[in-house]
Amino acid sequence: MSRTALVTGGVSGLGKAAALRLEADGVKVITLDVADGADLVVDVTDPAAPAVIETPMNAGTGPEALAHITSLIPASESRRRSPS
Repeated sequence: MSRTALVTGGVSGLGKAAALRLEADGVKVITLDVADGADLVVDVTDPAAPAVIETPMNAGTGPEALAHITSLIPASESRRRSPS
């Protein structure tokens, strides 16, 4: 039985690390990111995003797992929250 995981933020950083680890464990990974190179290039703040994400999910491709590794905090906001 093959396993499938959806990894948001899967093109870089922790999301990419999670995707690579899952793939190393034999899991088929579908990456979702705003960056080019993702299996599904989607901006999750776009109201149309659920329809884009839903298509492969209804095609029987999974997922059995979800790694939701993404940040919606604008860079300017994150700088204000960073510890001194």
